[in-house]
Amino acid sequence: MNERKCVDEDVHVGLDDRIEPLLEKPYWVVDMLPKQVPVHSAGQYFSVEAYFWQDVGRRKSLYAKFARVMLKLNCYVGIDVRCSEKRWISNPEPAFLFDRILFSEEGERSVYVLFDNRESLMVLHDEDTNMTVYNVRADLLDLLRSLAASEGLFVWSPSAQ
Repeated sequence: MNERKCVDEDVHVGLDDRIEPLLEKPYWVVDMLPKQVPVHSAGQYFSVEAYFWQDVGRRKSLYAKFARVMLKLNCYVGIDVRCSEKRWISNPEPAFLFDRILFSEEGERSVYVLFDNRESLMVLHDEDTNMTVYNVRADLLDLLRSLAASEGLFVWSPSAQ
């Protein structure tokens, strides 16, 4: 990893403070499903979700798709990635970001990515089968839809259903 890309904690103290307000903004879901599953669906959503967690290979395959979406997004916009409780990295090396998203390092349970001049937030938790994007502009949402589609993923909003 190129050390010059590490964000100095003293200079960028406010990055952690950006997360909570963005979590209150409208959001979109990057998912393997094209829309939200209805609450009383006759299907077996939870069984399918469990299927992905029963095998590390299936889980990593899904998370690799999320990683490639983030990497492709980083071709268009700068990103800041929180890689530990207090450490941020700006425009990390692709291999480093990919490793973080696959949760290969012990103790990493969530990946937070600030983008669009730190006005938008992408979050991936290691127990989820989707990724959430908050406060995204319309033009970046269109780009995100294209990037997700290139990986066989969908972008939807619960408020739009």
